[in-house]
Amino acid sequence: MTKKQKEHIVIMRMSGMGYKQIAKTLDVPTSTIKSFCKLRRLGGNAEYLTYDSKTFCKMCDLSLLQRPKQKPKTFCSDRCRWAWHGKCKRGEYHGGAGNKAEIHGG
Repeated sequence: MTKKQKEHIVIMRMSGMGYKQIAKTLDVPTSTIKSFCKLRRLGGNAEYLTYDSKTFCKMCDLSLLQRPKQKPKTFCSDRCRWAWHGKCKRGEYHGGAGNKAEIHGG
């Protein structure tokens, strides 16, 4: 699936559409839609989720789903979180500081 299709799936689930309906709209197998939604915790009734278009993954810039009464997400997946922190350790973020003490203010 493309990045755009993934975003459309999230938006459609947020609006209350079912797996079959989304699959038919995007011409993607229903099982693929179900798997994607379950991995993103969009399974079951998606009415209680909130979609915040201002919140994006720090690593890949995908829009994030925020659940009410929970700590806001910063990354879309563990893979992105690990990649981000790996780059921080190597000094590729935070202004290019190569020293851990410089990165974390120590």
